[in-house]
Amino acid sequence: MYETFGRLWSQASDREEPLKAAKTIHDGIHTAVSIDAFIDRFSDDEFIPLVGKMLIALKIAKAERESSLFPDKWNNLREYPRSKAINSTGKSLTNPDDTWLGHFFRILVDGVKDPGKIGNNISIICFNYDRCIEHYLRHQIAAAYRMNIGHADEIVKSINIIHPYGTLGDLPVNQGGSGDQLLEFGQERDRYFRPENIAKNIKTYTERKHQPAGNDRRLVQGVQRCTRSA
Repeated sequence: MYETFGRLWSQASDREEPLKAAKTIHDGIHTAVSIDAFIDRFSDDEFIPLVGKMLIALKIAKAERESSLFPDKWNNLREYPRSKAINSTGKSLTNPDDTWLGHFFRILVDGVKDPGKIGNNISIICFNYDRCIEHYLRHQIAAAYRMNIGHADEIVKSINIIHPYGTLGDLPVNQGGSGDQLLEFGQERDRYFRPENIAKNIKTYTERKHQPAGNDRRLVQGVQRCTRSA
């Protein structure tokens, strides 16, 4: 993060407040139920919400990279199904095809001959910032219907997938693709990784003003009521 601070605030004097915000988060995060709640506690502060959301972006991007959906790990799990795969944190990895995502996809496409009709009658509400659902669906659709990833990506984008609190950004079609609002799955911290831009896409659960409109809003509110009463 320090190199990001140096790029955003080139003068040492300008970095004082952002660094103070980072230290405040470091010293006090254990007193909140979540990073979202901590950010809300200092919602009127100029830097804590920005720095907090940049830290969220870093954490989620790293989680994507460490997950079994990251291309190298996913390919290895498929090629050696009996091998014990672990990530750099020591966590055991499961082939995504054997998780709820795989079960969901098989039900989603069961009996569907025209891939253009996949997901026409469903809505998916994801309260997470990651893009695991989109990433998995487009690769599986491409494999299931013998099409390129670009065509599969168009089908996934036609499905009503709602992220009430935003995501890290849209997935590029081509490996290594970049651009406004685009971020590769599990993007490394390279010159294309801009935490400050990703932070603009992220809304914490306490930011009530960020609500989908119309039917999507009613869907989200219904799910929220169900989760609170569960």
